[in-house]
Amino acid sequence: MSFIRQSLQILFLCESLMYDDRKCPKDIYPFGVRENIQICLSTLFRWTPIKSHLDNAVSMINSSKDDYIRIESCFFFIFTMRESAEFSVHFNEIIELIDNLSQDAPSFLIEACRRYMRDVVYYFNCLENISDGPRLVLDSIYRYFARFPDAVPKLIRFNREYSERSFDHINSDISFINNILVFCDNKSDVVSLAILMSNVLKNLMRDFSRLSHLEAIVKFYSKVLLENFTKNTNRSDSARFTLFIMTAFRIVTDGMQMVLRSDCELTIIDEDDEDICEKTSEVLTYLVRTTGRAGRFYHEDLSERLVKYYQTLGHSCLLEPFICFIENFGYHLNTPVWFFERCKVIIEHAGDFLSSRDINDHILLIKLLMLILNPILAEQYENILEKIDFGNIVELTSRGLLLEVKSTFNECHKLLTEVFIHPSFSDNSWGKCEPRPETKSIVSSLYNSHVHGIVKNCIEVILLSWRSSHVKECGNLLRAMKIAENSDLETRLAIDNGFIAEILKNFSDKISPGTSISDSIMDILNASTKEEAENLAVLIQSKLKESK
Repeated sequence: MSFIRQSLQILFLCESLMYDDRKCPKDIYPFGVRENIQICLSTLFRWTPIKSHLDNAVSMINSSKDDYIRIESCFFFIFTMRESAEFSVHFNEIIELIDNLSQDAPSFLIEACRRYMRDVVYYFNCLENISDGPRLVLDSIYRYFARFPDAVPKLIRFNREYSERSFDHINSDISFINNILVFCDNKSDVVSLAILMSNVLKNLMRDFSRLSHLEAIVKFYSKVLLENFTKNTNRSDSARFTLFIMTAFRIVTDGMQMVLRSDCELTIIDEDDEDICEKTSEVLTYLVRTTGRAGRFYHEDLSERLVKYYQTLGHSCLLEPFICFIENFGYHLNTPVWFFERCKVIIEHAGDFLSSRDINDHILLIKLLMLILNPILAEQYENILEKIDFGNIVELTSRGLLLEVKSTFNECHKLLTEVFIHPSFSDNSWGKCEPRPETKSIVSSLYNSHVHGIVKNCIEVILLSWRSSHVKECGNLLRAMKIAENSDLETRLAIDNGFIAEILKNFSDKISPGTSISDSIMDILNASTKEEAENLAVLIQSKLKESK
């Protein structure tokens, strides 16, 4: 059509006038003409085949060489075809033209092409139904910008007044950034785009609810994560992708006052990949922490889901939000019924699971379990001992004394000390109070069942461990077990010379002939202070080293 060809010639003229006038931009006539031409051409191209006109514009671009103003006009003309049903068919050719622009091309041309691509994205996203063709166009554009993430901030219209920033405008910007982010290959690019998104939310939302945008972000990330897990057979890629998404989510939500919503499901759990589960659990923990008291209404539901996942999958990372429940909300103090019941399931399930396994393969699980147990035990001593089967737990923590990982060892040591040297039983402790008969019976049974294993493992640490801190703590625990024997507990075994001699037979090959250890162990057991017991334990270790 002659009108279309003439429109392109007018665009060449307007473009020349625009760039001449940039030194004195008083005349807006060329801009107005371009806008009107764009409207007319967009309408015409809905009904007119675009192939011949596209070929003509492409030919002009290829023949114009360094005439960048003319090239920009051609791209402007091409992008008025976006409403044509044929546009998506030819888009690969269009984006190749942009990719093949000379490295010497001026910034105004590159920035113009990027603006036109952004406008295509916003146009397609406004359509009610998007076919496969436009989706391919969108993905091509997102992939392009993922290669040039530094260009994205210029395309987000920060200069728009707050009063003019409608919910849809902000949502379009957020969607645009997010869709680029999921195609990024580098974490640094993900971080920069997430910071940009966070700035959009923080700086341009004086009159709009952040929660509504947060819901949209949660749903978007949930969708892309689920699609990735379903389609991507490469687990390392899935783990990397999840890390990127979780990193972005933490940056976007940092500092926002959020409320957990039961209909905003971010919990993407993959039974075949603990790394993916771990990244998601980190974000869940972050959400629990940052939502503050406003999110407490949803903790019960969230904890129920996590317990079910843990029972099914056994991933230790699923316990991390429970530590947040304790540290940030003090549920171990005035324990809600639901919280105690969830913890009971976790403790007994973990105790059963670990009873027949090498604890060195499950160090993180043991640590997390202790971090949940110890605060509750300290505050709800009688309740937890009477309502939870502690046999497997005490046996587990006794074995935990042999772990070299300091933090996990410390938590195991802390639990054993709390169980047997609680103020209810120890004459040497402050605030002595009479325990309930049921509690006394339970602790007595635990002592009689596990004292041999605990003392044996403490002696093994003193004799063999290279960590002086472990040696000291085991010296202190030996003293504690002797205190427990002399307390109100109904003990059947006495930790005496015969008891110690029997245990030392297990380490005869580790002790040099003529080295007296039994009496030194008894000195630790009968030490009057914690410091004395610790120093005596270190002294035994030193003697053994000297005798070798």
